[in-house]
Amino acid sequence: MRDRHAIDTHMIEEFIRSELIRERFTKFKDTDNLIETGIIDSLGIQRLLLYLEAAFSIHISDDELIPDNFETIDAICSLCWEKLGQESVPVERSLKPYHS
Repeated sequence: MRDRHAIDTHMIEEFIRSELIRERFTKFKDTDNLIETGIIDSLGIQRLLLYLEAAFSIHISDDELIPDNFETIDAICSLCWEKLGQESVPVERSLKPYHS
């Protein structure tokens, strides 16, 4: 069984900034709605899903692919914390950036 690692919100934010946003200087907070603002779209969610599953060795089921789970950084982290059975308190860890 894989060791449980805390999810770092900055890792997820960095992936979104470097891999999904066309405008690199777009500002957003962990609570901003990424879908409504157009920061991520359905293709972006699929790319994010692949990243999360690879980075944290989790499986996100089709039933969990709902906008509520992907609309903010906080919601994405909460989903990952739930999948790992962790408290929702981020602890930073090192992971190489995802590059497709």
